[in-house]
Amino acid sequence: MKTIKLRSPETKKVYQYTADSTVQGVLVNPVLPKNFENTPNDARSELENNRWWGFPYVQSYRFSMPDINYRAFVERMESYNFKSELPDRREYVQDKIKSRAEWYKSFPGGVRYDVHCLDGGAWDRPTWWGSFSKLDEAIDCCKNGADHR
Repeated sequence: MKTIKLRSPETKKVYQYTADSTVQGVLVNPVLPKNFENTPNDARSELENNRWWGFPYVQSYRFSMPDINYRAFVERMESYNFKSELPDRREYVQDKIKSRAEWYKSFPGGVRYDVHCLDGGAWDRPTWWGSFSKLDEAIDCCKNGADHR
């Protein structure tokens, strides 16, 4: 993680951010404020809005499965009191194989780059601008706006 100083596109003030990196002035995997992704815009602090409004950023994700194996899956579902019609072991394995294949078909490099921006497109969270298979495509979206896709 790096500490990065960038100018807000809205306020033109320089703010300090923490992120994995910055590419062409775009934050990649920034540390977001607590509950940032599920807070109504009108409930945000003035500082949070000043720092993040109109400021697109990239978050990267690798394919992952939350459960190590079928037993862990069943235990997790039971912990949520979800017991109706769990798939059998064979169905579970087939589903995981299919999910992985679909992920790599969409994101051949194994990483999905999501672009979000707190811009009012959603009332209670940053707006999703798109998902991309390459970081440079995500950066291009951040630099040129969601509408260019």
